[in-house]
Amino acid sequence: MSEHQISQDAASEASPLSSEPADALPEDALPEDIDATAPRLEYTIPNNSRRRLSGAVYVFCGIVFASVWLVVRGSGSPLVNAGFLACGIALLALGAHHIWTGVDLQIDDKEALVRASDAVGFSVGHASAQLGWRGWLSKPTWKVLLYSNEPQPAKRALVRLDGANGAVVDMLEEDNPEDWSEFLADESEEESTEDGSPDELPEDSGAEHSS
Repeated sequence: MSEHQISQDAASEASPLSSEPADALPEDALPEDIDATAPRLEYTIPNNSRRRLSGAVYVFCGIVFASVWLVVRGSGSPLVNAGFLACGIALLALGAHHIWTGVDLQIDDKEALVRASDAVGFSVGHASAQLGWRGWLSKPTWKVLLYSNEPQPAKRALVRLDGANGAVVDMLEEDNPEDWSEFLADESEEESTEDGSPDELPEDSGAEHSS
């Protein structure tokens, strides 16, 4: 047995973790209910009211911290000081904010697209919706971008809808300044390729040769 082979065997025995496949190592991943790329038939936007749960946890922890300070404050214990009270007040305030802003999301993305299409003054083609929040109370708000229904859209609009009641918060409608000619050219090239018909015929395709 050569010295090179012996050194390789010693190295493999010294590092047993190196023999594990890369697939066996844990990977960071989003929970399935908030991962938009997870394979499923239909993706549902998580409800904004979920923040009430975290708000209740903050309130509970704040009550615990404040209660500990109230019980131990006169005993002279070095383990509990005014920091417990400050932490309890901060957690109570944060929890109250989460509970107050945990508004139930009554309007989903499909209904937001429908209501935004009804609000604009043109026939809608391409459209997309994004959920955001506005103001100190973090009110859920749908932001819907719409284009008119032409190959080169002449109009576009941005509509913001209240996620709780579907009311139009504000709307901006304007002539579309974007140039889509590049995308239209790419689509026409793809269609001609799928049809299988060449753009130009060879010049001598039908020529007859005589001796």
